[in-house]
Amino acid sequence: MPCERASLTSRTRATIMTIASPNKSPENPESNPSAGGGKRRWPVTAVGLLLMLEAFLLLCIFPTLVIFRLYKLPPEQLSLVFLPGGGIAPFHVEFSGMRSFLLTLHFASLKVVIPPNVTSSAIYGFFSPLLILTGIAFLNLWRRAWMLAVFFQALFLSLALIFYFNLRHPYVYVVMLYASYLVFYLNHHDVKIAFPELRPPARSAMHESAPARLKDS
Repeated sequence: MPCERASLTSRTRATIMTIASPNKSPENPESNPSAGGGKRRWPVTAVGLLLMLEAFLLLCIFPTLVIFRLYKLPPEQLSLVFLPGGGIAPFHVEFSGMRSFLLTLHFASLKVVIPPNVTSSAIYGFFSPLLILTGIAFLNLWRRAWMLAVFFQALFLSLALIFYFNLRHPYVYVVMLYASYLVFYLNHHDVKIAFPELRPPARSAMHESAPARLKDS
């Protein structure tokens, strides 16, 4: 009986060590995300580049919509906006305030009113520099980069919902689709384990006390 108990105990310890050993191995990607020569995982690189691309797109929304609206003017008014040699004629901007959210472009002999659904897109442009910095931080695996990226996507989605129910401009759909895609990509397994605070607890820690409990029993 003592021999059988000792044999059973040794087999149990061997089984526990077999279960625990993959998490201790430096080749396990969950325990060491930098395995494989210290190279950054492709999903992490993709998210960092997508964040910087998003910053560029958000910065371009407002001027693109304004130029598109200017080109929709009648030909006789369009000649007053653009110079014969190319370029835009001199103008000054008048902002009516946050309540009406109207933007007026005053040219020499023409006044062009930019409606609120177009003016609202300028808000996204203010976040572009911060989003670029977040993308750089993500590529360098800075500690809070993942949290900042998720925060900005939640902010953009919240603004898009507000603009959708109040202003209803098609650019809102683009912002919502892009931000939603990034939220799903940020929750990719290979992205989350690249940041220590997001990694699941190692299973080996749960088995450390198992041999001691068997020995006591």
